[in-house]
Amino acid sequence: MTDTIKPISGLLNNLLSKLEDYEIMANDLRYDVCIMIHEYRTKQQINQREFAKYMGVTQSMVSKWESGDYNFSLEQLAKICSKLGCEPKLTFSFDEVLIASKFDFLDFRDSISLDSVKSLEEAA
Repeated sequence: MTDTIKPISGLLNNLLSKLEDYEIMANDLRYDVCIMIHEYRTKQQINQREFAKYMGVTQSMVSKWESGDYNFSLEQLAKICSKLGCEPKLTFSFDEVLIASKFDFLDFRDSISLDSVKSLEEAA
């Protein structure tokens, strides 16, 4: 029997070779946003349901945001940042032909008032 098991790195390299640069870059940007949302929520020590109430979306939407299962539009990203009191900064650096970009999120609101979340729950 021949050895048909490939190391995971070989499979990943094969997958990456089939993706366009922009697809990899889009996934990297989406990951940055997912991490920002998750870290902010956990820093506030609130669960997804409470965060969803504060943001005016469903808990399943927050789950999609945090898992990377959501393709953020610029408008949606601006709404999220506005609600969280942060400013997204997108920078481009040109290195020969490739474009490297990264989101930086600045000046977050220090805390989410759980009173505002509770008042949203009572109103519902």
